[in-house]
Amino acid sequence: MKKTITATISSLLSISALANTNTIPSIGIVVPLEHQAMTEIVDGFKQELANKYHHPVNVIVKNAEHDPMLERSIIKQFQAENITIIEPIGEDAFELTLASTQTQPVIGIAAEFSDQQRESLSNKSITNVDDELSSRDQLNFIRLALPSVKKISIIHSADDKVYTEVNAFKIAANQQHIAVQDLTVEETSDLYTISQHIAPDSQAIFILKDHPIVSGIATLAKQAESMKIPLIASDDGSVQGGAVFALGVREKEIGIKAADLTAKALSGQAISSMPMAKLTHYHIFLNPIHAEKQGINVKHLRKMAAQAGYDVIAMNTK
Repeated sequence: MKKTITATISSLLSISALANTNTIPSIGIVVPLEHQAMTEIVDGFKQELANKYHHPVNVIVKNAEHDPMLERSIIKQFQAENITIIEPIGEDAFELTLASTQTQPVIGIAAEFSDQQRESLSNKSITNVDDELSSRDQLNFIRLALPSVKKISIIHSADDKVYTEVNAFKIAANQQHIAVQDLTVEETSDLYTISQHIAPDSQAIFILKDHPIVSGIATLAKQAESMKIPLIASDDGSVQGGAVFALGVREKEIGIKAADLTAKALSGQAISSMPMAKLTHYHIFLNPIHAEKQGINVKHLRKMAAQAGYDVIAMNTK
């Protein structure tokens, strides 16, 4: 069932340039699939927009439930309702929005985009928040955390964008002389079955910011604990859900940055003039409870994080 959440941020000051009509502006956020990371992004967005834009605004959040047809329908609905700014989360939703709209302003959240790509489009009212971290950086830290690792199992969905990231991970792993077992999950319901096929000699499980997989993080955490190997993720929400550690940005920071751009746009700044926002303040998110269950030495991991220049944020420690 499609889920819709609507929040109205109260007015404190006079109406700004874009809101200088009798109509309260509306922001339409497209969530590809609900899970902890999406909740963090949306919560950060709402809180920061309330801090930065002190006028009435409707924030409408719709869950596409990892259904491309539903995702397309949501975008079309936002267009028909003349939503002030459409803000899709993730690469697929962002690309689908760009392909569907010719005039409406778009702010991509957790999506890659460049100034050059914007210049090639007729609609210039586009910007984005990019949180992408290279596979090389991820593998470099995994090597520090697990110095004797020889084989990693990567579990991912069949989404087109994910295959590009998986191939990049394999190339980076090969450069580190690490073998990769590639396991594809066609449907989220297959995650348990696929997890039973993790090679007995695999020394770690790795997942990307891959919505169908992240939504089933608890299943993978149980398998990691039974094999006494670490489940390594790419976002803090997955660490809260059972992964032992992840290198990345706070998901909430993604929402905060998107809200900052949104507040500027609602206050009259042209989105076409906004540079693409790249988040580069990376952290190591650590779940000490699951570290013990999955055979990770927390003291060693903290030492390696300090050596690499990352601060460690402990999560879900109660």
